[in-house]
Amino acid sequence: MPTIDAYSHPEFPLLTTGVPPPRERLHPGANAPPIVLRGYVLNNVLKTCLAANVRLDCGGSPRGPGVRRPPGAIFPPTVGGVPHRQSRVPFRSVGMDQRPIYASGESTVTRIWLFILVAFAGALDCCAQQPRLTTGEPTLENVEHGQYWRYFPRGVKPDSHVLVICHGILTEGHTGVTSANGFLKVWLDFSNTTSAVLVAPAFEDETFGAGSGCPHGWGYRGLYGRHIRADEFLHEIIDDLKSINPKYDGKFYMFGHSAGAQFASHYVVTHPSRVHTAAISAPAWLPFPTMDDNWPRGLKPRRSKGRWPGESEDQDVLMQPDPQAFLAAAELPLLITSGALDLTEITHNASQGGDTHVARAQSWAKAMNAYAQERGRKGNINCVIVPNVGHSGGTMARSTMPFLARHMSQNKPPASRTSPSRK
Repeated sequence: MPTIDAYSHPEFPLLTTGVPPPRERLHPGANAPPIVLRGYVLNNVLKTCLAANVRLDCGGSPRGPGVRRPPGAIFPPTVGGVPHRQSRVPFRSVGMDQRPIYASGESTVTRIWLFILVAFAGALDCCAQQPRLTTGEPTLENVEHGQYWRYFPRGVKPDSHVLVICHGILTEGHTGVTSANGFLKVWLDFSNTTSAVLVAPAFEDETFGAGSGCPHGWGYRGLYGRHIRADEFLHEIIDDLKSINPKYDGKFYMFGHSAGAQFASHYVVTHPSRVHTAAISAPAWLPFPTMDDNWPRGLKPRRSKGRWPGESEDQDVLMQPDPQAFLAAAELPLLITSGALDLTEITHNASQGGDTHVARAQSWAKAMNAYAQERGRKGNINCVIVPNVGHSGGTMARSTMPFLARHMSQNKPPASRTSPSRK
C-alpha cells in the first residue's frame, strides 16, 4: 500500500506544510496557544495514525519497499531511495484485519521516541493550562464584574480554609481596591499561622455603591449592585477559587467591619449554607428577623427603582428575604462585636433596637437567638463588647481572630478543599 505523506494528506490540514511549525507553537513560554507541542505531536502524529488506521514505519518491510536508512539513524533520510526531509514522517496503511508487521528492531526505537514526544507534549500542555500561582504575597485578581485581593500563604495545605474579608465604606482618596488591600494586610499573620486562604473583594463605588453612588441607598451593604448583585460578585470570586481547585466545596468563613459587617450580615442571612461561620464588628445596620421593617433592615420584601450615574434607565430591584434562611443563619456559630467606646449616635430606627453600635450588636444577637428559639431551634449568635476600643477596624479585626481560628481548627474539611492545584 502507498506511503501517506503526513504533511500533504488532505485529511490532516494541520500537516499541509513541509516546514516545521513556528517556535510559538512548540514553546509554551512564547505565549503559545493551548495546543503547543501537544497539538503538533499528539494531533499531527498519534491522531494521524489512529484516524488513518496506519502504522509508523521507519524501517524496511518484507511487505513492501518501506523506508531505507543507514544504521543508527533515527529518522529516515530516504523513502524508496528518494531523498526525503528528515522532518517528514512517512506512514503506511494497515487494514483493520491485518496484523502490523514491523520490519526491523529499529521500528521499536521509533515507537519509543514517539511515546517520549507524546508524554513530553502532555507535560507542556499541562504547564500551559496550569500557570504557577503566587504564594506568600497578595495578588490582585480579576473576575468578570470586578477585582479582588487573594493571598495564598506559603504553608497552604490541601485542607486550607477560605476566609472572605469585607472592607468598610470608602473614604476620600480610597477605592475598593485600596480599601480591600488594607483590610487584607491585617490578616496576613493570621493566614500564615492558620494556613487559611484570604479573599478580599473590592467593592467599588461606581459598581457597588461603596461610597455614595448607589441609587437604592444601600449599595453592597444591602447586596445591591450595578451590573450584578454584591453577593453574586462574591460568588464569582469563589468560583474563581474553584477553577484553581475543582475539589473546593465553595464554603468559607467571613469577617467584615462596619459597612463590611453590614454586607457580611446580610450575606449570611441570604446564603447561610455557604458559610461555616462569620465574625462581624461594628455594623450600624443589621437584618433583623422581623416583619415590621423591610429589607435590608427586616424580613419584609423591598422593591426599589433607581438610576445609577451615567445610565439612561432606572434599575428595578426586588429584594425578597427568606425567613428560613434567617433561621438557618441564627443556628450558625456567629460572632458580633463592638468596641465599648463606639457610642456615636446612629439615626434612630425602631427595628434596630438602639442608637449606638454597642446597642445594636446586643439587640441583633438577642433577636436572632429568640427567633430560633421560638421555632424550636437553638440560636448560636454570640455578642462580645470589646473594652477600651472605639470604631477601630484593625483592633476589632484582631479581637475576632481567636474565634475564627478556633472554629477553623475544630472544622476539619475534606482533603484538597482549597489547595491550589496549579501551585
